[in-house]
Amino acid sequence: MASCIDDPSERIREKVRIDARQVGSDVIYAGLPVGFVAFSRVNSRDELLSAIWNFGDGNQGDNVFQSHTYFFPGNYRVSLFTENPQNSADTILTVLPERKRIGEINASENGKMLYEHPTAGYRVVHTWNRSSSADAWRFLQVSSSFDSLRSNSLSFESYANVRKMFINSSGNLVVMEQHLWEIDGSGSVINRSETYTYFLDVIETKTGYLAAGYNGSGERLLLRSFDSAFDVISEDMLDIREEGYSPISFKLESEGVIRLLYAENSDADQRARKMVLRQLAGDRIGEKTFDIDKPVSNSIALPSGTFYHGIVSYEYSGPSEYIFVKTDAAGNEQWSIRFPTKLLYLEYQHDGRIEAHEAGDFTYIFFDVMRVAKVNRVGQTEWVKQYGTNYDSFNSAIQNMTGNFVMLGSQQFDYNENNYTTDYLKRDLVLTEIDINGNVVTD
Repeated sequence: MASCIDDPSERIREKVRIDARQVGSDVIYAGLPVGFVAFSRVNSRDELLSAIWNFGDGNQGDNVFQSHTYFFPGNYRVSLFTENPQNSADTILTVLPERKRIGEINASENGKMLYEHPTAGYRVVHTWNRSSSADAWRFLQVSSSFDSLRSNSLSFESYANVRKMFINSSGNLVVMEQHLWEIDGSGSVINRSETYTYFLDVIETKTGYLAAGYNGSGERLLLRSFDSAFDVISEDMLDIREEGYSPISFKLESEGVIRLLYAENSDADQRARKMVLRQLAGDRIGEKTFDIDKPVSNSIALPSGTFYHGIVSYEYSGPSEYIFVKTDAAGNEQWSIRFPTKLLYLEYQHDGRIEAHEAGDFTYIFFDVMRVAKVNRVGQTEWVKQYGTNYDSFNSAIQNMTGNFVMLGSQQFDYNENNYTTDYLKRDLVLTEIDINGNVVTD
């Protein structure tokens, strides 16, 4: 039961119970419909024939399956009365303030990156669309209280394939798509590379930047060094062939080290994976082979090691699962966990994004429908909570200067119809702040 205060003194009669949810979310927000369901513990089918609801805000309902929207936050006493006067139930429902929508409300917006400005709130890179035409790219300035302040257009192509974004040592945003861009905190372009490239990763170096991408055959990587103004300094090729394996992804760990992920050459549905850590000069530093039931496909560098993730598909035995694996700095596996996938669809590129952050002895995993899992150092899940509905998607997350996490998500809701939707043009950007214990911060 989502967001209900379980007060034993108010758990009247044990024969009926109340379930209240916003389409899978573990928290309930004002302004969005709540689905109420009345269940009976008396008969084997766990069903009721009739129900009368009192929602605690002056409104009532008379369906066993009832929808109701709260327009103000607070604690509400919800009462249920059935066809048998002796069978009723009460609960206290906690409703949080309305989700903070940012950007332009009457346009479809998909989040790409969120970062905190050192002196003035947050910055959001996103796409924007008012119709079914091509997306435009925007740079949004947001206050520390999540109020939209100013939006600038970005000069990317409509269907630009942005592969990476990060903050450089000057505090500016670096974006890698066909070109490299440096953008300041007001959304103005400082530098842009003139070379048309198709690189997949880029990092900042002592003298500028290093970018890497596959050559035509996928057997070698093109490495290109840039100065701080994105002028090309040098180019080199790196042979990444691994006998019995094909490369599936890579990450530049530093100016001289690269992490490569390979999949076994096999016709089997599940193929073994191998990680190779090597110097760009050619020397191998270490490697790790993953069991066939851990088909990781990407990696994220963490202060204490590396986080790997992938999807396990079961063609005949049920829905797919996320596989998350954490290794220490030496490459030794510390833990692996799985969660079922919950995204309703993966039609657009930003859907299915996964991020991992470390805080103290814990790893916080952000994924699919704005779910967050807190995992301790031995792989035990402290908690997993869902902050969006099953129609929403996670876009980006940061740990801000107060130590809380801020999530950027895409909310799917049609306010004209007052209903959840999968319509691409009914997508709004939302920001949610949680503390390290998973509580939504509302102040």
